[in-house]
Amino acid sequence: MKRTAFRWVAVSSVVFAMVVPTLARTRPRYGGTLRLQTQASAERLARGLVLETLTSVDEAGNAQPLLASRWLSQNDGTRWQFWLRSGVTFHDATPLTPAVVAEALSAAKCDGACPWRTVRVLGDSVLFEADQPIRDLPSILALDEFAIVRNAQGTLVGSGPFRIQSGTYDTITLAAFEDAWAGRPFIDAIEIRGGRSVRDQLMDLGVGRADLVEVPAEQLRRVQQERVRVFASRPVELIAVRVERNSATLQNRKIREALAQTWQRTSLRDVIFQKQGEMTASVLPSWLSGYYFLFPYPNSSFGISDEIKPEVARLGSLGLAVDSSDSSLQLVAERLALDARAGGFKIQVVPDNGNHTPDLKVERTKLESTNPAVALWRLGAKRGAELSWSGEDRSETPLRLFQAEQDFLRQWMTIPLLYVPLGYAASARIHNLELRPLGEPALAEVWLEGGK
Repeated sequence: MKRTAFRWVAVSSVVFAMVVPTLARTRPRYGGTLRLQTQASAERLARGLVLETLTSVDEAGNAQPLLASRWLSQNDGTRWQFWLRSGVTFHDATPLTPAVVAEALSAAKCDGACPWRTVRVLGDSVLFEADQPIRDLPSILALDEFAIVRNAQGTLVGSGPFRIQSGTYDTITLAAFEDAWAGRPFIDAIEIRGGRSVRDQLMDLGVGRADLVEVPAEQLRRVQQERVRVFASRPVELIAVRVERNSATLQNRKIREALAQTWQRTSLRDVIFQKQGEMTASVLPSWLSGYYFLFPYPNSSFGISDEIKPEVARLGSLGLAVDSSDSSLQLVAERLALDARAGGFKIQVVPDNGNHTPDLKVERTKLESTNPAVALWRLGAKRGAELSWSGEDRSETPLRLFQAEQDFLRQWMTIPLLYVPLGYAASARIHNLELRPLGEPALAEVWLEGGK
């Protein structure tokens, strides 16, 4: 009996001796500088790390507390009261107060984008008032444009996990905010380099000059095959064609519909984007709406109807604009032009540089919310359409969403083509990296090998 006990102790000691070094290697460490690169401006990425909003929206589309601890809807959704989280300070040690929030979210600063009429201090809370019910205000306040910025003579001062330490026109260095209300980040600093091409980003990652870089959807498979650590989001970026409202050639809705019938999404997804993402005829992606199958793809195999062929033949050349710095969208535009020519249309691909007056434009639009109603509203707003409502019965929301999207799409002013994921490649130094529901890397919990 004693020998058995002794053997158990001996074996346990060996196992413990083997496990402890492993735990030591995987235990989060403080310290180090994460080197991040992006094609966008460095400031655009820095905002999400420096600033915070009153609320956040989880993967299921539900509003969650952030700088606001709770809220209450009044008067059938025309009044909303938000109470702030206690003990929150800005990077300059200024406390978060209702007065600061009311100033940051005043209707005058929204440039017409606010759905509320006024916002004012009410005791230890903030009160939003509107002329019409705002059913999804907690989710709307999670949008980046409503982040709380303290007015500090043009400096970006927030309450997020990182503060701005220094910056130039293309590089911003962030330092960990020691007094962050959610706790200090593990890493000491983040160096963000903006305006970097994808090729340069991947080269810098390969030689150890970067830790986290962007990978376009069409290159995800290739980069993965090179045994690089790749992180990909769900399809969150819409690729669509927008008809310009001032196009004299495309004023006829039937002509716009006929043009959309010529485009084949399969070749775009399978060839250009290497089967990354999903084909779509709806504004919202399949994982978000739940009713995407009710929007069938236009069937190009049927061709243009005999009724519309004479009008198409009389059309002049159509200009399809595309960002010439986006090589993937350039290929998409050329493929769309080829399909349209096979259907009898004359299309010329032109650079989107202000020197042309195009009839159409192919563009990317990132999803802004996992709340379907807010996402649809924001996507519509970017195309000059109003896609919101104030229905009283929340159980009708899916039906109302579908009807609003259907009314929008049947005008054929926006033709959805694909939804593609966002992708990133990471060095072996990075641990505990996860992507947020809309594809952004969550860096507050990341730690680096070689930290303290």
